[in-house]
Parts: sequence; C-alpha cells; structure tokens
Amino acid sequence: MNHFLFGAIQANSGWSDWLIRWIIHPVALTVVLLTCFAITVALTTDSMRKGRPLFVRTMAAALLPFAGLTLLYVMQPASLARLVTDYNGTALFLGASVASFALLLIAKLDSDLVFPLGALWSSAVFSLLVYTYAASDDPRVFILYYGVAIGTLVHVIFFGWGLTRQTSSAQQSSETTKSFLPTHHS
Repeated sequence: MNHFLFGAIQANSGWSDWLIRWIIHPVALTVVLLTCFAITVALTTDSMRKGRPLFVRTMAAALLPFAGLTLLYVMQPASLARLVTDYNGTALFLGASVASFALLLIAKLDSDLVFPLGALWSSAVFSLLVYTYAASDDPRVFILYYGVAIGTLVHVIFFGWGLTRQTSSAQQSSETTKSFLPTHHS
C-alpha cells in the first residue's frame, strides 16, 4: 500500500512542487520577515509606555541596523552578497538559528536592560534578511530565512511565545480570573 501511495505522489510531483515553490516557500519567507518586524514594533511600542526617553532610545536602536545596512547595500552590495556565498550552508543555518533564538531571549529580558538591545537585535535580524536577499542571487540566502524560522520555533517550543516575562501582575490577573469562575459547594 505504501509503495502505491509513494508512486502516486511521485507521478504527481508537478502539483506538489508547484505548491511548495509558489505557495509554501513565499508564505514562509513572508512570515519570517513579518515576525521579525512585529517583534521590533512590539518592543518599540512597549517602550513608549515606559516614557519618552526610553522610547527615543529604543526607536534609535531599531533604526540603527536598518540605516547601517541600507548604507552598506547602497555603497557595497557585493559585501552583503558575500555573506551568503563565502560561508557554507551549515554555518549560515546555525548562525541564523542561534540569532533568532537569542533574539527572543533578549526580547524577554529587554525590560530589565538599560540598553534597548531587543529592538536593536530584532531590527538587525530583519534588516540582514531583507538586504542579503536583495543583494544576492544565490539561493542559499533562503538558508538564513529557514534558520531564523527554525530557531524561532525551537524557542517557542521550549519557552513559549511571549515577548515579555510574566510578572506578579500577570499572576494576579490569573488569580482574579479564577475568582470569577463558579465554585461548586457540596
């Protein structure tokens, strides 16, 4: 039975190849970019709540990698392309996975840091993905995207998704919610 199913899949590889190339792959790349961008926006808007000086510093930290890599892309696009072509796929994948895993850890600790490292790091990952894709025609650039995706998924599996650590106010909210639940008296 398995041989029959495998043969049917191979015979119809046209539709599966089309689905992967034109639907799944572009959606995955878009989700990775939007996730990095959303983390940057979330950290920046969260800093707004904490006061103007921190918001200004966080906004500057979020814009710095974007501005620096824009300059590099305009002046030396080949150097961004070499980032993909000069390293092997394993090194690119591991580097991207570790970067995204660390990004979410830093984002959770960002409220305790004096320096807005979370916004800086998330913007750097986002900008690096955008500009290496724009500068390189090497398909190995996608290794960076899938490395970021897998690093993020591994982090979510082990530590959850929240960008901020739960505090006592979150525990208090949970206890308040429990007080509204009906109790059974016997």
